[in-house]
Amino acid sequence: GLLNGNLTFSGTLAATALVTLSAGATFSGTTDYRLTATPTTLNSDSIGFRGAPLNTQDATYTLVLIDSGKTVLHTSASAHTWTIPPNSSVAYPVGTVVVLANIGSGVVTVARGSGVTLRIAGTSTDQDVDIAQHGIASILKLAADSWYISGSGVS
Repeated sequence: GLLNGNLTFSGTLAATALVTLSAGATFSGTTDYRLTATPTTLNSDSIGFRGAPLNTQDATYTLVLIDSGKTVLHTSASAHTWTIPPNSSVAYPVGTVVVLANIGSGVVTVARGSGVTLRIAGTSTDQDVDIAQHGIASILKLAADSWYISGSGVS
């Protein structure tokens, strides 16, 4: 069917056939929206977008939940520290990936919050790491406070 205008509901909404939302639809709140079919077009705000939208952070920064699946981008000539918070502060789901990119000339230090382990992939090394200019890294959460980092320009 076709839904036109404003739609407000509470509880669970289930569709047993194709539902078309005219003029686009905005979903807000803390609900977990999911697609069960493959969309034919996507933009960076689409449900099911499979890219990594940019979140530019040219200052000291602590990652937040909405950084999940995004690219945190550094463009500054100044060095900055980005911190991975402990699970007690931000409970990312296990399997969360965040891409970290530095195109600025200032080094980005990826720091461990209290109790967080950050292992360089392929090693048992647990340490804060630096991302050099033009470096790109991905961090992957594999347990409550356990993250792994891999990429180029990472030391």
